[in-house]
Amino acid sequence: SLELRESAIDSATAIIRDHPMLGVGLGNFREVARQIYADKYFRPPHNSVLWAQAEGGIGVLLCYLALFAVTWRDLRRARTAAAHDPELAALATALRTVFGLLLFFSVFADLWLSPLAYLLIGLTVSLRTQSEAALGAARGPGASLTRPARRAA
Repeated sequence: SLELRESAIDSATAIIRDHPMLGVGLGNFREVARQIYADKYFRPPHNSVLWAQAEGGIGVLLCYLALFAVTWRDLRRARTAAAHDPELAALATALRTVFGLLLFFSVFADLWLSPLAYLLIGLTVSLRTQSEAALGAARGPGASLTRPARRAA
């Protein structure tokens, strides 16, 4: 198993070195590793970062990182907006923990193409929307969600 991983990581780094900007094309890692780089195992590199850059180049990697950064920001916003509701706050904290674990273990596994990652992103968007709506309802009609409520002097 260790030889398989080392071989896949070596193939991925060679592909990234040879094709840093555009990669080898989405879905082409296995065939390119087998045909061009003579990888006898031709398996994915078990590292989401390497796999994304090897197949799609720096552009795909940056898009993934931007997607996950926006999702993390949305989780922070959901936790802040849900501070008054213990149930939503607990859900936001749990979702942030699970999403953080997904990002951490994506270094050791191919998780960015897993449907679980996109399910977590969808849950984050829904939670942020729900918690901001609950915050708006708590502040009253017409209150801004982005600015704190002003007090009359």
